[in-house]
Amino acid sequence: MAEQEREEKILRRKEALGLTVQKITMDMMDKLMDFLWDHFFQQEPVTASMNLQRSWFIDKFWFPPFIKLGDSYAAINSDGEIVGVRLGRQMNVNDKFSKYMDIIAEYITVYGCKLTRSSTDYTKMFVVNKLLNYDPWKFMQEKNHQKIYEALIMSVDKSCRGKGIGEILMHDVNKIMKSSGCECTYALYTSKYSAAISQNLGNVEVLSSAKYEELVDKDGNLILPKHEEHTVLAVRSTKL
Repeated sequence: MAEQEREEKILRRKEALGLTVQKITMDMMDKLMDFLWDHFFQQEPVTASMNLQRSWFIDKFWFPPFIKLGDSYAAINSDGEIVGVRLGRQMNVNDKFSKYMDIIAEYITVYGCKLTRSSTDYTKMFVVNKLLNYDPWKFMQEKNHQKIYEALIMSVDKSCRGKGIGEILMHDVNKIMKSSGCECTYALYTSKYSAAISQNLGNVEVLSSAKYEELVDKDGNLILPKHEEHTVLAVRSTKL
């Protein structure tokens, strides 16, 4: 599909659904977190398999600084409600501070889990990232990219799925990030639906992938057992 044709299609869909895509601001944090707990964390294969538990550490410590970066967007309906989100961050290969923070993030996460006495098994996330070689910093160096958009979460309201809201979000945010100087997106796709949207938009490179059934621990148990209808997870990059 030609880009102009796609632009017109997306615009018509937004008008028909009464949607706007806007940057998520700090005053939207409570609504955002309620949305994620209702429509994402309990269904997404990694967080569901981790048994992610709601706590102040997630809602008040982990997410606010990330949202404050200003690189995350929501689809808002005519009633002012969030019906979809795409969360991510712009990354610059020369940003040494952010790279350092990513290195120690694993330790901060484990400590936060202990502090809140959560039963969440964060090691599953770290193991999966390692098995699929998920590393945006290494990716930028190997591909000689200066700036990319790391897309971390995309979710649509359960009652609104199948209407093309995910495609609207992915298209619009990609366009915004391209205008901001990002050369590509980088993401771990755990859902067959988001992967299909990505493939449909084009310019996709699959960097690594694995079947959920192949990801097992040393005892032969599935690392991510709660994958429902999804069969494959993959690290993908989309040229902007």
